[in-house]
Amino acid sequence: MSKFGKGEEPELKATPQVQEIVNKVRKQAEERLNTQFKKFKAVKFIQQGFNGINYKIKVEVDRGSYIHLVVEEYFARGGTQLELDVVTEGKTLSNPLIGWG
Repeated sequence: MSKFGKGEEPELKATPQVQEIVNKVRKQAEERLNTQFKKFKAVKFIQQGFNGINYKIKVEVDRGSYIHLVVEEYFARGGTQLELDVVTEGKTLSNPLIGWG
């Protein structure tokens, strides 16, 4: 079940910080989908506090082709850790980040 509910914030334009997160989980996403992307650009995101910060991120992987990521950033010894929770492929720019898990 998704950690995000119906009362979510609107999608925001991706920031350099969100792109940095996407860069760090790229290899994991490629391994899960058994592919290598030529492009991996964060476009939109939603974030929510939940024992750290959870991000839903829309990533452009080719012209007009997108994937959605759920990334958990949690606090651990020595700093923060990132965990790629969900990767959903076959998305478009118009597919909302809300309502999937």
